[in-house]
Amino acid sequence: MKPEVLMVCSLTRPVREALAEAYQLHRLYEAEDKTGFLNEIGEGVRGIEFNGKDLVEELEQFLTEDLPQQFTELFQGIIADIEQAAEIYRTQLALMDQASTTLAALSVRQAQVMQTILGGQQTLREGLFSPAQLFEQRQTDLASL
Repeated sequence: MKPEVLMVCSLTRPVREALAEAYQLHRLYEAEDKTGFLNEIGEGVRGIEFNGKDLVEELEQFLTEDLPQQFTELFQGIIADIEQAAEIYRTQLALMDQASTTLAALSVRQAQVMQTILGGQQTLREGLFSPAQLFEQRQTDLASL
C-alpha cells in the first residue's frame, strides 16, 4: 500500500501524475465538506502537498472549520514554519541591503584614495611639490577622507 498524502491544492498534471505513482493522493481542494473529508481519511495521512502560493491563507481558512486535532496541529505547524521562514528571508534581505550599502561606501572611499594617490603622482611629475611636501600633503588628504 502506498503512503497517503493530503493535497491542499491542485498541481500541474505532470506533478500530480508523478506523485500518484508513489503516493495515494487525497485531494482536499476538491472536497465540498472538508471537515468530513479529513475525518474520513483520518490518521492514514503521512504527508501534505502544497505549492506555496497563498498557502497560509488557505490553511488559515481550513482552521476556521472543525478539523480533526491532527490536522489542526499540522496546519498550525506549517503556518508557523512559513512565518519563521519569511522572517529569516526578510532578515537576509536587510543584511544584503546593508552589505550593499557598505560595499558602495567602500568603493567610493577607495576611489577617493586612488584619486588622491594619482593626483600626488601627477603633482610630483609636474614638480609642484617636493616628495617630502607631497607626502605630508597626502597624509593630510587621506586623513580627511
